[in-house]
Amino acid sequence: MKRLFTVLFAVLVSFAATAEPVGGCSYKSSSGTIDHEFVLWGNVRVVAPDEGADVQVYLAKEGEMVADLIIKWVADPGCCGEWHKVTKGEDFTVNFVDDWHDADLIVMYGEPCKEYRTTDPF
Repeated sequence: MKRLFTVLFAVLVSFAATAEPVGGCSYKSSSGTIDHEFVLWGNVRVVAPDEGADVQVYLAKEGEMVADLIIKWVADPGCCGEWHKVTKGEDFTVNFVDDWHDADLIVMYGEPCKEYRTTDPF
C-alpha cells in the first residue's frame, strides 16, 4: 500500500511539472514549410532587430488598441503571459517593434494570471 502511494505521488509530481499553463497559451509561426510553436510564458530573451527573434512584439499603451496578450515581467513565471527576462537559456526570444503592423503579437502590461484564470487568450 505504501508503494502504491509513493508511485501515485511520483506520477502527480511529474504531471504537475509538465502541465500546460492556463489556456494553453502558445503562438505558432511558420517559416517556409516548418511550423514553430512557442509557449508564451517562461524565460524570455529580448533581442535586437537584427538577431532574428522568434516573435515580433508591439507593446500597446493603455486604451490604444486591444492586445493579443497581457504580459507581466516576473521572477518565477507560472501562468500564461508571465515572462522572466533572461540573457541565456530562454524558452523563446522577442523583439519589440515600434509599429504594430510589423508585429506578430500585440501585448500590454497587466495581471495575466487574473486575466486568464478562466479564459483562453487565444
